[in-house]
Amino acid sequence: MKNLSQEIVNGVAQIFPDAIFYKKHTETAVALTIDDAPCRWDRGDCGTKTILNAVALHNQKYSHLEPARATFFIISSHLLPDSQIIPEIMAHGHEIANHGVIDETHALLTPQQFEQQLKEAHEKLLELTGEDSIRWYRPGRGFYNQTM
Repeated sequence: MKNLSQEIVNGVAQIFPDAIFYKKHTETAVALTIDDAPCRWDRGDCGTKTILNAVALHNQKYSHLEPARATFFIISSHLLPDSQIIPEIMAHGHEIANHGVIDETHALLTPQQFEQQLKEAHEKLLELTGEDSIRWYRPGRGFYNQTM
């Protein structure tokens, strides 16, 4: 099964050479990514705060190790006007990344729709982070197309 999985990853990576699906490395590593943050109907960002607290508790328990860090893929329309979740995520030392304006299959959008949504979410996240550090994008449902 492992060989079949690796063959699939390699095949998809060849079709989309600019996307990162797999990177061979020699050290043991885990990438902690949080998708669809914050939850759309989660007033007070309680779900995202629960994740932040869980990672912080892990980091306190295993303080002798390098602290765990996560990348939070943010859907910009899920951010409420009074939300402070972006600065809170950053204060915990985690990374903010782009997951678009709405949670949909971005590969089905026209190139113009995709570009508009990508840029709109990116600009909103730059405004909220105060930094030019948004370096990752995850498309809805994980599907890419050649135009993207």
